Amino acid sequence: MQRSTIEMTIQRNTIIRILEWLIGVVFLISVCSKVFEVDKFAELISRYGFSSLSFLAPLIVVVEATCALLLLLHVYPRLASVASLVLLVCFTGAFIYANVHEGMTDCGCFGSFVERTPAWLTYVRNAALMAAATLLLLWLPRDLSAPTTIKWILIGVVLILVAYESGHTYRAAARHGRTHPLYHQPIKNTALNPYVNTSADSTYFVYIFSYGCTTCVDGLNNIKEYDHFDTRSRLCLLSVSHDKDSVVHRTFNLPPCETYVGLDLQGIVTNIPALLYIEHDTVKYVIEGVAPSVYNFRKYYMND
Repeated sequence: MQRSTIEMTIQRNTIIRILEWLIGVVFLISVCSKVFEVDKFAELISRYGFSSLSFLAPLIVVVEATCALLLLLHVYPRLASVASLVLLVCFTGAFIYANVHEGMTDCGCFGSFVERTPAWLTYVRNAALMAAATLLLLWLPRDLSAPTTIKWILIGVVLILVAYESGHTYRAAARHGRTHPLYHQPIKNTALNPYVNTSADSTYFVYIFSYGCTTCVDGLNNIKEYDHFDTRSRLCLLSVSHDKDSVVHRTFNLPPCETYVGLDLQGIVTNIPALLYIEHDTVKYVIEGVAPSVYNFRKYYMND
């Protein structure tokens, strides 16, 4: 009887370690696929329909890494199981919303590691992982023993590296406007829609500015160059103020592509001037506070 109980305990502990490793490895693969391109993960969050939460991308990667390490090293596994289950429920809920309301069929959970994942497979995988996390919660004893120093050091070092790389790639993306709420938004879903009539086979440069802003006006010489960027491109000037007596128009010989928008676009950008690059009817870049020359745009954005 006692031997049978011992064998059952050993078997259960073996299953527990297998489940910990299963969930931990999945989270670890997810982290590795995102940590060097958090900008794309932030874009994915926007595509899910949660643009205002895209700034959480680096934090989510760090939390995933924490769960993976705790489970793989068997450090506070019960707490790690709770955190993993909460993450999985949130991820699944977000994908259901994106699948139903945004037409997303590929969850993008593993970045470029996995080309495409059918929606049904995402649901099956997440259900299996949530079941595994639930079993861990039911079978694991309370976290009483303190982990060894070497484990804490290993966890600390890895998390510092993950946090640094996540923040680094996210800040690089922010400089290119990839974390802006407009980024990757279809024009039809933005306040720009009444003023910018797009075609899928063309690209557009939209310059939002004020005639009362010195930086905006100084940048007009650079912006004029975009009118001849290439044969597919169109330039659109959206002014939030009037050009009194058309002084600026005469001075800079502006192309006839300006539209006065007044306060209609208030809040759509944080700073003016702002240059938006639109491709396939979708905002690809948002550059605020500066009007880059065509040369710098090609160098720092088109080749990025």
